[in-house]
Amino acid sequence: MFAKRYFSSLLTYDDGAPASLMWIGDDCYQGLVEVDTGRLRGFISQDGDGTYMALVYVSLFRMLRLKRANGGWLRSLRPFPRCAVQLWDVRSLDDAVRLVEAGLSLGRRDQTPDK
Repeated sequence: MFAKRYFSSLLTYDDGAPASLMWIGDDCYQGLVEVDTGRLRGFISQDGDGTYMALVYVSLFRMLRLKRANGGWLRSLRPFPRCAVQLWDVRSLDDAVRLVEAGLSLGRRDQTPDK
């Protein structure tokens, strides 16, 4: 319990608000982890050819919203009740990070992930 309180206080955004999501990984593989629960929310991998594949784990409802917005397609139902949704492949790691974060925050009608 002490470690959780100690490390959670170190993970903050620039404005001082506690961070609930954190990227972990290297140039080839990165995972977006929810700090409080330890759940993997998104994953980025490089295929060795310079293309980055972005994958998010979302609810069924969010998967339908992503599909409707043409933001990605269903990859797997194995992590049920969440779904693995593959987003568009991109050429840079920064674009893949933005794509995963936009795919996870697609809660409002005015927000759609960039392609």
